[in-house]
Amino acid sequence: MPLEGAVTAEGKLERTPIAHLLVYAADRRLSGAMVFSEPDGAEHVVQFLRGSAVKVRPGDAYALFGELLVADGLVSREIVDAALATRGLIGDVLLLSGCVDAVTLEWVAEVQFVKRMVRLFSLPAETHYRYFEGQSVLEEWGGEPATVGPLALLWAGLREYGARSAQRAMMLDRVSSMPLRMHPALDPGRFGFGGREMEVLRQLRDEPLTLDELLATRVAHPETIRNVIYTLLITRYIDLGTGALPLGVTSSMPPVSSSSQRLGRLHLRPTLHRLGAAAPDPSGDGERAPMSSRTRGRDRRSDPEIDDEPSGVSGPPSSSLRSLQPLSEGRVSPASKR
Repeated sequence: MPLEGAVTAEGKLERTPIAHLLVYAADRRLSGAMVFSEPDGAEHVVQFLRGSAVKVRPGDAYALFGELLVADGLVSREIVDAALATRGLIGDVLLLSGCVDAVTLEWVAEVQFVKRMVRLFSLPAETHYRYFEGQSVLEEWGGEPATVGPLALLWAGLREYGARSAQRAMMLDRVSSMPLRMHPALDPGRFGFGGREMEVLRQLRDEPLTLDELLATRVAHPETIRNVIYTLLITRYIDLGTGALPLGVTSSMPPVSSSSQRLGRLHLRPTLHRLGAAAPDPSGDGERAPMSSRTRGRDRRSDPEIDDEPSGVSGPPSSSLRSLQPLSEGRVSPASKR
């Protein structure tokens, strides 16, 4: 459906970067559509539901489903071209023909959604955004909504493009001489922190440090440290003593216990990104149909190396898709093999 009615809010990313827009949407549990118009005329649309981005329609052919399958070596170019020639939804065609199993399709759909959202963090500062409250422009576009957690999606974008945020340098300068204290409600798993990012959190857990002192520890690349602190600042998980609750925390929620903050073996429990949530583009481009009639099988986890329980189903066999593991909160219930 076309966008109708008055614009609720608008501006440019040079003043309000997309990371801040996502935090604002999550804080206020917005439901509506946000349009990003690049200087060259390309327009990208993100649908929000109760504060979370649930669908994204790029203004170009970025991260098409069939292209992801071919690039990762999951199917051949010939198979994708043959599926596209049917003018049907490529996921269904490949599934019914036995070329790809349902678990792999689920995984690639989640990767597609995250890639498309993360790319928005790289848009030029001159990009103009408009928000339309209550508009469901993508309701009939593609399949069921994605359920990637706002904190995890935020970190995925800032991990890649944090330096492009017009507000990062200013915010970090503002707290450069302040001891940085983690809020007790911080649950690293909700962000999807891992590796060197966890080392940054360990340093802050042991004792409050200023940003300069934290950078001097060299526990991670300076850009990683800056991006982690910037992410925690805008989500209010760095406790500045203002009494403001972190994003996603209510006054009735108890602080996270030390057991759930286990920094050594972090539980990442991604939530299902349903088929077609990032789809479709023009007919036959490699997108997917809703899965309302599809059944779901047993749970799987994003990375067996950082999960205490064995995963029932593994992800796709290639490293390129594993590097963009599902980042949502909760658990995954992929469609069962049929």
